[in-house]
Formats: sequence, structure tokens, C-alpha cells
Amino acid sequence: MVALHNSTWSSASRDGTLEIRLAGEIDHANADELLERLRLELADVPTDVVVIDLASVTFLDSSGLRLLLRAKSEIGARGAALFLREPGPQARRLFAVSGVADEFPLR
Repeated sequence: MVALHNSTWSSASRDGTLEIRLAGEIDHANADELLERLRLELADVPTDVVVIDLASVTFLDSSGLRLLLRAKSEIGARGAALFLREPGPQARRLFAVSGVADEFPLR
């Protein structure tokens, strides 16, 4: 587990799936750092599927949404698929209000 500004990151890879568990807040203070961490993980681990678990995320703002959209784009450019797991009500509302709810399949 890696502690970042107001959040934690842990990951595990198995059978072509990279699972990332985020906890805490995802906002302007750490979104860029989280994206860079994702890029490093993708460079180190060959994967077909990335699952980002948001069950323990307590806050997600537009910077966090931008992070997820960039992640989806970069993961797709590598020929892999991005899925989200357990986005909370606040995150789901942000996705809906922003018109991107259909961009993130759930797993």
C-alpha cells in the first residue's frame, strides 16, 4: 500500500488483470500523482484488464473524474479495458451529472 496525499493506493496483478484499490479522497491535490502511478504500473505489468476499486473512496471531484477518463483513454490505447468496482453514490452522481456514466463499465 502506498500513501499519497489524502489517499492510499494498493494494487495486485493476476492472470492479465491489474486490480487497483483506491481509498480516501481523489481530487486536485492528488489526481496527477495517481495518474502517474497508474502509468508506472502499466509500464511494469502486462495486462488486458484494469479494475479500479472505488469502494473506499470517500470523495471524488472533477479532477478525479478527469483522472478516470484519462486512465480509460490510456488503458484503451494499450489494447486493455478499464472497469470500475463499487463507485459510491457521490461518484455515481458525479458520473451522471457529467454525462459520462456510460463510459465506465462496472465489474
